[in-house]
Amino acid sequence: MWDSIIKLKFGAINKYVYALFLCLLILVALLLMKEYRFFYEQTNQMIELQKEYRNYILTLRQYIDENEVKSQDLNGSEKKKLDEKKKPFIVVNRRPEHLRQSLVKYLQDKKLQSKEFQHFLPKKKKTKIAKPDKLIITRRRVTKIFDSLADFIWPLNAGQFYISSFYGYRKLRGRTKFHSGIDLATVRGTAVKSVGGGIVKEACYLPGYGNTVVIWHNKKYKTRYAHLDSIKVKLGQKISRGDKIGTVGSTGHVVSKRGRDASHLHFEVYALGKHINPLHVLP
Repeated sequence: MWDSIIKLKFGAINKYVYALFLCLLILVALLLMKEYRFFYEQTNQMIELQKEYRNYILTLRQYIDENEVKSQDLNGSEKKKLDEKKKPFIVVNRRPEHLRQSLVKYLQDKKLQSKEFQHFLPKKKKTKIAKPDKLIITRRRVTKIFDSLADFIWPLNAGQFYISSFYGYRKLRGRTKFHSGIDLATVRGTAVKSVGGGIVKEACYLPGYGNTVVIWHNKKYKTRYAHLDSIKVKLGQKISRGDKIGTVGSTGHVVSKRGRDASHLHFEVYALGKHINPLHVLP
């Protein structure tokens, strides 16, 4: 009798266990189906976004190619009209060929002659250029400008940059401000060289300038290199002309637009404690 009662109890317990196990299986299956549906929807959304991104890239490339063709065909007056029109956005072309063409155009417009850039310019007959040996500094005007003490080189290698902003007054966000140096736009991480031998007087982070290096060359000249991505020299270090002092970056206060790489070198030259146009002492 007791054996039959025990068997009945164990049989009932087994039924409950089987029922509970079956419920757990059903619950797990429902959860898996829910997760599958969620990941399926997310995958479809990613595929749609990928298609939109590819279409955007193709449209952007076509826009760049069309602008390059138009800029080659337009005359000077038509270029001015095109510049006056408001554009939806600005795309900066940083391809090596475009950088080289921009540099050559600038050198030809400014009639600059340099051994470092000579292989970019068309061959011309050699002519002797008189070089004044005095630097006259006044409160409002600096008249140059090339003397034997300023035996400088460019801080970036030729063909790796273009001048995106010149020395002097410029409009920035609707305001006119004085720009105390020149901006050399290039790719982040490009090596920055010392334009001349001297001693490092500053190698630190400064508000506005970002990572900055200041070099005293002699009693007359000192140079500043700002917005660096990294600094490769130390305070008090003695360096020679052409030594690597850092890399190009966008630290500090840098104005940039959406989709535009703001990396550039801000380069300043001081003569007798006052700012001068760096192009006056660069070869």
